[in-house]
Amino acid sequence: IDPEYMKRVETVVNYALVNDMYAIINIHHNQLQSKVNETSKDQVLAELDRVWTQIANYFKDYGEKLVFETINEPRNGEDWTGNTSLYEIVNEYNAIALSAIRSTGANNENRLVMLPTYAASADYSKIISMAVPADEHVAVSIHAYAPYNFALNSAPGSQSTFEDKDKEYIDKLFKSLNRTFIEKKIPVVIGEFAATNKDNLEERVEYAYYYAQAAGHYDMPCCWWDNGSFSGSGDTMGLIDRRTLTFIY
Repeated sequence: IDPEYMKRVETVVNYALVNDMYAIINIHHNQLQSKVNETSKDQVLAELDRVWTQIANYFKDYGEKLVFETINEPRNGEDWTGNTSLYEIVNEYNAIALSAIRSTGANNENRLVMLPTYAASADYSKIISMAVPADEHVAVSIHAYAPYNFALNSAPGSQSTFEDKDKEYIDKLFKSLNRTFIEKKIPVVIGEFAATNKDNLEERVEYAYYYAQAAGHYDMPCCWWDNGSFSGSGDTMGLIDRRTLTFIY
């Protein structure tokens, strides 16, 4: 890893820590995350081992408010559904990254490490296929823009009202995560959730409140995905304007 790049990551981590916040370092928007397949597996396993060994050694004296996450939304290309054999490859990717982190010692022996399911999905088939290592300091990483038609579907005419059926869907999602992980003493972090702007501010406020309350009921911390986008097509989930340092929402 380029030393100057690593220093920049450290600078941003320190911004969070000096403000008594948590920071999460992960491999994000790297080609590795779309190479969940047998053809690429050996290459990805080797690179995960090398990358996480470097990161872990660099930050091994940092305290518990620095969290590592092995890989962002691992999947096979743009196949967000996957299958059992691909889910098992994600388990292998998580295992090699965790092993590399733990092998560096110091504070990394007990550092919290977040491990995603296939595509970081909360789909039942994916969460029940996840092999969580026997490690007291890991958490399952889930991204859940749920329900999709309200939260993430930005196509013209897509659902813009937050309805009772959506609340029921969210309730079922968290009950499923609770049964699969929390009841087995495995923590869950909702690393990404949000609802894209469809000129429906009151609906999004109600959604954010309901979602966060549902997650809190099961002690699952959740993070709104603020992508810095406020207008135009695609996902517009921004809350704070980073250039003016003002909250738009």
